[in-house]
Amino acid sequence: MEKYDLVVRGKIVGEDRVISGQIGVKDGKIATIQPAGEQLLGDKVLDFENAYVFPGTIDVHVHCFSNPKEGFIPTSMSAAAGGITTFLDMPYDLPNPISNVEIFEKKVQQLEKEAVVDICLWGTISKTGGTEQIVPLAEAGAVAFKMSTFETDAYRFPRIPDPEILKAMQLIEQTGLRAAFHSENDEIIVDMIDEYKQANKVYPKAHNETRPPLTETSAVLKLMEFAYWTGVKLHIVHVSHPRTIDLIKQFKAQGVKVTCETCYPYLLLDINALDEFGPKAKNNPPLRHPEEVAGLWQHLEAGDIELISSDHGEGRTWGWSSGRLVAVASAACLSSCCLRVKPTRSLPCSVPAVLLTRKGQSAFI
Repeated sequence: MEKYDLVVRGKIVGEDRVISGQIGVKDGKIATIQPAGEQLLGDKVLDFENAYVFPGTIDVHVHCFSNPKEGFIPTSMSAAAGGITTFLDMPYDLPNPISNVEIFEKKVQQLEKEAVVDICLWGTISKTGGTEQIVPLAEAGAVAFKMSTFETDAYRFPRIPDPEILKAMQLIEQTGLRAAFHSENDEIIVDMIDEYKQANKVYPKAHNETRPPLTETSAVLKLMEFAYWTGVKLHIVHVSHPRTIDLIKQFKAQGVKVTCETCYPYLLLDINALDEFGPKAKNNPPLRHPEEVAGLWQHLEAGDIELISSDHGEGRTWGWSSGRLVAVASAACLSSCCLRVKPTRSLPCSVPAVLLTRKGQSAFI
């Protein structure tokens, strides 16, 4: 009988079932998964009996360098502690976004020295005149491109004007990669925030009120129409409202290649968390009303949402100072999302790898 470097026994959680079984690992890779019965031989055996053995989690939405004091080392160590074995790092780094090949390659070099889990890197573009970097970034290994219709910072996290979005979509379509967007209507939000400030309406739930659902849905509608005409693969990040999913389903039926993700705070919290936690509960888009959260759950259970991510960033730690605790909590929240889905449905486990594959090659660096 073949002997493996490592054998792991327990309740093996697969893509669509759980079995009492064993995993044989050779040369650092899973070589076989077998039901319980004749025991596999290994140089090392870990027998977890009736405990569940999960595959490593993939988190497609992480910000390692929103604060440069965090970076790859604590984030990837925290990810490993929480059972996340692969994550995709967003391009809105401080002090410089990942918008050209030189900065991208420096980040790759740092990643290769410091990361303790597998990491993919997103690319982005400058507010104007940045589209010429799309093909070179794709050739350098960027797994996808992230842009925004809302301006957080004119240099690091800009609102991309519509003509530049169209140019970017046309070029990204040629690479075969995916164009992802933070989708909020900048003009409406900025105007409403100004009105609230002038009226001194600065209570916690004002964050939700100045970003009503139409600020998300109107931005998503525009992007899907652009994707219809350019043929690009479109991805909408951190969807907060079920109406957005309704619209995505309509455009999918018309042949638009659009996918979406939500984040666990939108599933496990609601607008009342703003009163309870204050600024710590501020997300963009904001937390929604309980009935709207219930609508997201309905879409999740129906299989309408491809991904659940964390959108982790230093500062969005809900009061914990330890990045490791944050990652463990993130994994626990994701597990809670999984457990709340009806037994007749399973959350898509293999979708991240399928969506973010570079023309037949592994998406992971």
